[in-house]
Amino acid sequence: SGAGGVNDSSENFIAHCWKSGASQSNEAGSINTTNQIVSSTTNFSISKFTGTGANATVGHGLSGVDFLILKHTDATSTSTPVWHKGLANSTTGYLYLDKDNAEATSSTAWNSTAPSSTLVSLGSSSTFNASSQVYYLYCWKSVVGFSDFGHFTGTGSATTSYINVGFKPSLLWIKRKNSTGGWFVYDRQRDTFNDADTQLELDENLAETSGSEEIAFLSNGFSCRTSDAGINASSALYVYCAWAESPFGGEDVSAATAV
Repeated sequence: SGAGGVNDSSENFIAHCWKSGASQSNEAGSINTTNQIVSSTTNFSISKFTGTGANATVGHGLSGVDFLILKHTDATSTSTPVWHKGLANSTTGYLYLDKDNAEATSSTAWNSTAPSSTLVSLGSSSTFNASSQVYYLYCWKSVVGFSDFGHFTGTGSATTSYINVGFKPSLLWIKRKNSTGGWFVYDRQRDTFNDADTQLELDENLAETSGSEEIAFLSNGFSCRTSDAGINASSALYVYCAWAESPFGGEDVSAATAV
């Protein structure tokens, strides 16, 4: 009840949700994870663990990781690191979900190790693995017809940008990695037809903005319909996360996947 950003009176909200499985344990890493939920269908997992302050590993419960978010729950001043398979430095690189910083590198982030088929490695940095502090680890791996995590180079043109993800997206995140730039969010729930120009930024507490044509959701991908530096500057490098409008199809709906 009341104000606070989740149920303010007369305000509009958007929620992006992923269904996972029943709680289980995972002792694959040096940190035993007793609270973990995994969906093998959508390749998504959530793990709760306590940091050690020293190099460690955590079992993620999937067959691999393409994108992860590491959320520190005990320190209000600590940022939220992100690893993405499209980063320039797979073993030391990271972004922040709550900042517009470009990709940074540190050997104490992921202990100079990219996620494996079973484990996420953590270094000794207090942001990534503070001793006795509680973390949540959110992991995704691409699934044909449901999700895709990749990268692209901007064209600087509103007519030449096209990224094939193999399905029609319903939710799309884009982040510039080689320079500062926000985490721009587009979805089919707020923009029900092309072109989508209603933006949210994960790294800001601002209201949504809209203006020039930004994104077109296509049958097998998306197109950047702008030259804005946030999503399509010439020769700029970006990572994206996309989830499907019709994942896997349904009783009366065919999956919107590319042939």
